[in-house]
Amino acid sequence: MFHLIKREWPIIFNEELQSFLTASNKKSLSMAADALHITQPTLSYRIKKLEKDLGFKLIERNWEGIKLTNEGQYFLPYAVRILEDLKNVQNVIGFNSDGNQATYEIVHKNEGIFRIGINSLLSSLFTESFIMELSNDHPDLEFDIITRPTNILKNLIDYKGIDLAVYYGNETHIHTHSSLIGTEEVVLLCHEDDFHDIQKNLDNLQSFNKPFLSYDNPVLSNNIELLDIILTTLNVRAFKTLDNWIIMASYIAAKKGYTIIPRSSVSQMINLSSAPLKTIPLGDMFPHIKMYMSHPKDSIFKGPINSIKNLFE
Repeated sequence: MFHLIKREWPIIFNEELQSFLTASNKKSLSMAADALHITQPTLSYRIKKLEKDLGFKLIERNWEGIKLTNEGQYFLPYAVRILEDLKNVQNVIGFNSDGNQATYEIVHKNEGIFRIGINSLLSSLFTESFIMELSNDHPDLEFDIITRPTNILKNLIDYKGIDLAVYYGNETHIHTHSSLIGTEEVVLLCHEDDFHDIQKNLDNLQSFNKPFLSYDNPVLSNNIELLDIILTTLNVRAFKTLDNWIIMASYIAAKKGYTIIPRSSVSQMINLSSAPLKTIPLGDMFPHIKMYMSHPKDSIFKGPINSIKNLFE
C-alpha cells in the first residue's frame, strides 16, 4: 500500500546541484572537489545541505568511493534538467561580445505580450480554440502559449509570469482569481487482453501483478490527494513513474502496467483504434478532476481574458 506525503520543496542553488552532479560523475568526493576547485569539506557541506533541504540522502560511501542512493538516482535527471534550464536562460539573456542582449531581444520581446499557460494535458483541448478566439477578437494582439504542469502554472500566475492559466485543480493554494470551467471523468487504461476481467471487477487487477503507471509531471503527480485515493482504493502494491506519454502507452501495450488518467488525455497518448489498448470509464468511483482558469485581478489584458472566458460560457 502506497501513501503519498505532501512536501514543501526548497529553493535549490546552482553550486549545490553542481557539487552533487560532479560527485555522481566522479564517484569520488576528493576527485569531485578537485574538478570543482574546492576543498573536500566544502563539497561535502554542499551535498549534505542539499540532502537536508530535499529531505532524503543522495549519496552513500562504499569501499570503491561513493554511489547514489535510490533516491539520488531518481533525483539525478531532475538535477541535470535544472542546470540545463539555467544554462538556457544564461544563453538567451547573457550578453554577447558587444555587450548587447541581442539573443534576448530576438527570442523574447516581453512587453505587451499576452501570456497564456495551459496544463500539458489540456493543450490539445484548448490551444486551437484559444488561438482562433484571440485572432478573431483581437487581431493586433501578440500572445504566447506555453504548456506546464499545474503547480508551475499556479506559481507563474502568483508571480505574474503569465497572464492567464488553464489547469487541472489540485490542493495547492493560489492567490489570484480562479473560476471553475469544467470537470472531467478519469478512466482506466489497460491492455485489451486484460479489459474484460478488469471491467467485471477492478479487484482482478491484483491477479495481473502489473504496476500502476503514473506520468511524472502532469495531473496525477500534481494532485497528491487524487493519486493517494487511487492507490488506496485499488490497493496498489507496485508503482512505476514515467515521464513520457508515448513510453507509458508502450508499456501498457506491452502488458507492463495500467494507469488512470483524465478521459481527454487518452487521445494524446495514442490512437486507440491502432493499439491494443482499452479504456474503462470509472464514473463516480473516483473524484472527477476539476478544470480551472486563473488570472490576476488587475490584469491589463481584460479584453483577451474575457474572450477566453466566453469560450466556457
